[in-house]
Amino acid sequence: MIGYRVKKQDNKWYFEFIPHNNKNQPIGRSILFSSEAECHNAVTLLQRTLKNQRVGMKNNEVTAICQVEKGWIAQYYLNNEIIYQSRIYEAKQGCKKSISSFRQKIDEYASYLPDERT
Repeated sequence: MIGYRVKKQDNKWYFEFIPHNNKNQPIGRSILFSSEAECHNAVTLLQRTLKNQRVGMKNNEVTAICQVEKGWIAQYYLNNEIIYQSRIYEAKQGCKKSISSFRQKIDEYASYLPDERT
């Protein structure tokens, strides 16, 4: 099932989006938040924002593609701050494709999946 999970790390909270084809390999992870409620709110805000934005960072847009040591990542911004980034893709084209797919399925990804280990 596709959706997101909220997890705790060192008294902080983060969310990760889970693809339909591998529930044990998230497609990315958020920054740390001070509460679980902030995580859920960030997912909702990201969902709303992605519906109205396009790739790039001009004019306060929300998505950027960045090259890192081992490939490419997609970074997602709210209020000009990174709140979420994808896993690493070997090719820039793969990263672009993941952004397109993520946008198309954002309503599904915004479905909460309780952590099975809790």
